[in-house]
Amino acid sequence: MVVWDKNCWLVVMKPNGTLWSANAVLKEEYHQLLLDTHLDFIKAGAEVIVTATFTTRRIRLRDNKIEDKFEYLNKKAGEIAQKAKEQYPNVLIAGGLPPQYLTTKKIQGQIMKLNKIFMIKQNY
Repeated sequence: MVVWDKNCWLVVMKPNGTLWSANAVLKEEYHQLLLDTHLDFIKAGAEVIVTATFTTRRIRLRDNKIEDKFEYLNKKAGEIAQKAKEQYPNVLIAGGLPPQYLTTKKIQGQIMKLNKIFMIKQNY
């Protein structure tokens, strides 16, 4: 059984604007918390961890006036996930990629439908 650490970044810290997970990557004081969150999910059985990059796409960063942080945020989120993988080499890392525009309820419904299809195809 594959367990994902999906959607954990919404509970890691209080969102600032529409940046959500990007805030935790942007502020070094939260890096250990992100790493610990990855490790907790792995210890709970996750075989795939997801980078904290759901809100690090250019359009969202531009809307929050920090587009210049695009490369740093994506690279740093990967580095933090890689630190967890170093302790658990069999764990896989997936990039957290959202739609290119703000997530809507319609899109969330589509994602849920795709998740159900995936679960059926994987016999979960």
